[in-house]
Amino acid sequence: MKIDLRYTVRYNKIMLRNKSMKCIRHMYGTGTVNEKGQIVIPAEARRDLGIEPDMKFMFVGDPKRRILGLVPMDLVEEKLKGVVDL
Repeated sequence: MKIDLRYTVRYNKIMLRNKSMKCIRHMYGTGTVNEKGQIVIPAEARRDLGIEPDMKFMFVGDPKRRILGLVPMDLVEEKLKGVVDL
């Protein structure tokens, strides 16, 4: 599965866009990777996006542009139903 994220900078604001060019609407702050490779997801993002402990995610990204994103596995599985046997 290919996920395309595009970004533009306008008026000193980074706007991330998905393949359908809809603007990703919210920037939740910054984080730091610790020595174990862990990043804390801001509480507001967890609340708004329904992220709960023990949820599984697929990490997607573009190494050339250094962009990383998370896709909940339940969403991935839902999109893949009927395409592959899960």
